[in-house]
Amino acid sequence: MKKVIFFSLIFLISLTTFSQSKEECFSNLSIFAEYAKVKNYKEAYQPWLDLKSECPDINSAVYVLGERMLKSFIKTSDGDVKQKYKNDLVNLYGEWLTYFPKNKRGVSEVGKILAIKAQTMIDYKLAEDSEIFEIYDQAFKKDSKSFKSPKGLYNYFKIYFRLYKDGNNDVSLEQVFDKYEELTEKFEFDYSKNRLFKNSARHLRCAFLAIGKNYRNFLYFKPVLPCFKLHFYLEGIAHEMNFIKIYSF
Repeated sequence: MKKVIFFSLIFLISLTTFSQSKEECFSNLSIFAEYAKVKNYKEAYQPWLDLKSECPDINSAVYVLGERMLKSFIKTSDGDVKQKYKNDLVNLYGEWLTYFPKNKRGVSEVGKILAIKAQTMIDYKLAEDSEIFEIYDQAFKKDSKSFKSPKGLYNYFKIYFRLYKDGNNDVSLEQVFDKYEELTEKFEFDYSKNRLFKNSARHLRCAFLAIGKNYRNFLYFKPVLPCFKLHFYLEGIAHEMNFIKIYSF
């Protein structure tokens, strides 16, 4: 009888502690989200740290808003502090993949998150080409459907080509051509799916043409016009584009 009473008390204490912990998590989420939405990141930071520590799977806002907050900190800080926030941002993408690999509709975002991580590493010069390529390659192979960023797809090929030119033994000439063919199919598929969304379609088309323009001498392409001279005929309207700068790094 005493044992039953003892274990019942333990259960009730555990249940109470769990309930209080959950309540605290929701409170921190509310505080963090309110401050983050108005870009008061100084006040948002501590509840965000508590959320990541105690309940990292409570809501995807921890990662969506957390990414914006860390990028703001990177922009406004210097030295070791700046580097710390850069490293925290890269680690955040790994945590994002662990707890929210799918969106609210249950659709995978693994490719999208990995591609953002790779682009972040480029933007902040956080890794060598080989490491960045591996992340892009994971995005493409694991979930190419959500890997839709024209800039990311362009950089995926650009870095692969650069590895070949630098004499990387793991990248052959045949593999470079194979990668171009894979990306050609990807661009064509995504372009056909996004034709009704003019901006997305233009950026996809320009990224593909940028590959052709920048690497045509190597890939034996016929000359193509620079992207800013191309006219896109969508819904019968000619649009003169000037997006090539987006893909010039």
